Amino acid sequence: MKIKIKNLKNYIKSPLSFLIKKRLLAFLVLSFISFALGYLIFYLNFLSTKEVFHSEGKKVEIKEKEFNQVLEEMEKREKEFERTFYFEKIPF
Repeated sequence: MKIKIKNLKNYIKSPLSFLIKKRLLAFLVLSFISFALGYLIFYLNFLSTKEVFHSEGKKVEIKEKEFNQVLEEMEKREKEFERTFYFEKIPF
């Protein structure tokens, strides 16, 4: 069955292609809205945690001390790892 150019033009202008365009547009709009909502929720969560830390100074100091202790322990472990690595190295 041959398709004439007139039929092809009618097919392009058919409601099916119009629905496909509408669905694509709806998908893009919904994806943008979902991205915007996700970003907004993340940003508000970030702001709320900042406010909590600023409003309760004691918790911040405790957290900073714990963080410094963890950093010191990590540095010690790195040094120990470097020492063991150098001792296990085979000289050429």
